[in-house]
Amino acid sequence: MAGTDREHYAFGYPYILMPDLGSSAVTDALIEENYFPILPLAVGLTVGEDTGSAVVTQLLTTSEASYSKADGYAMETYDWEEGDAEGPFALAVSVEDDSGGQIVWFTSDQFLTDDYNALSSGADQDLVMNALSSLIGED
Repeated sequence: MAGTDREHYAFGYPYILMPDLGSSAVTDALIEENYFPILPLAVGLTVGEDTGSAVVTQLLTTSEASYSKADGYAMETYDWEEGDAEGPFALAVSVEDDSGGQIVWFTSDQFLTDDYNALSSGADQDLVMNALSSLIGED
């Protein structure tokens, strides 16, 4: 994943994404306090129209000016190239099935490191704590 909109990536690196937050129990507290999570090296998800019996909520999304590199980690440039998929993409989703099953999926495995959490002023950790609270039924 990379972005070309400088308002949606951090520190001059187009792969350290600052996504838009969709309204939900997981994200509303961050939106209200103007906290912004930082998701480095994230993978973009495309949410289809037919989700069966599940309700999919896009928690974090990239801007329209984002793209997914077709070559993945074998890429040689962060510039857009023919074959790259164009955004926007979901970077975190909440999925709830009508049977009561729930998951929250974040597409970066780096965003909870101490460094990125500190750079986000704790927003990354708050986001995950909100997600866990949502999963166990606490607000």
